[in-house]
Parts: sequence; structure tokens; C-alpha cells
Amino acid sequence: MKKRTRRKNSFPHSSSSDRRSMKTSTVSVVTEVAKSTPYLIRMSTSLIWMYATLNRRVSKTRKAFEGELVQQGMSKEDAKRLSICFEDLKNDITGMIKQGIKLGGN
Repeated sequence: MKKRTRRKNSFPHSSSSDRRSMKTSTVSVVTEVAKSTPYLIRMSTSLIWMYATLNRRVSKTRKAFEGELVQQGMSKEDAKRLSICFEDLKNDITGMIKQGIKLGGN
């Protein structure tokens, strides 16, 4: 009968230095995340504020533009039709921002 020889595992055994470097890398990742958190919060707040003020400013601009056109003698329906370009522009801008956020997450 042949003796079975035990094959050595091809995976390297982790040594204490590997464990230390793993702990160090975990600590450094947590530290970096903690350092960047205030900046991420500030950037997120700015983006939300920009989105909220953009909606308000676009609606004010549309109303003012429509009012000027009506004052110059254009019908209200035509003025509304022309002022839609402001809404389309706002949608394009917010779409680009959303697309950048989605692509940045990948």
C-alpha cells in the first residue's frame, strides 16, 4: 500500500505582519472616510440647495418672461409656449447633474 502524501496548500499562510498591515489598512480607510465626511455633507447640501433654488428661479424667470411678452401684446398661450424653453433648460441641467452623480458612483 502506498502512503498518501499530503499536498501542501497552495495558498500562502497569513503571518502576523500580514495581519498588522490589514489592520493598518482598515484603520486608514476608516480614517480617510471620517476625514472626507464633512466635505461630502457640505457638497451634498450645496447640490440640494442648488436644485431647490434652481426650480424657484426658473419659475420666477418664466413668469417674468411671460409677463413681458404679454405686455408687448403677445397672447398668453404663445408666451407660455415660448417660456417652456426655460423649463427644458432646467431639465437638461438637472439631468446632467444626475447623470454625473450616477456615473461617479460606478
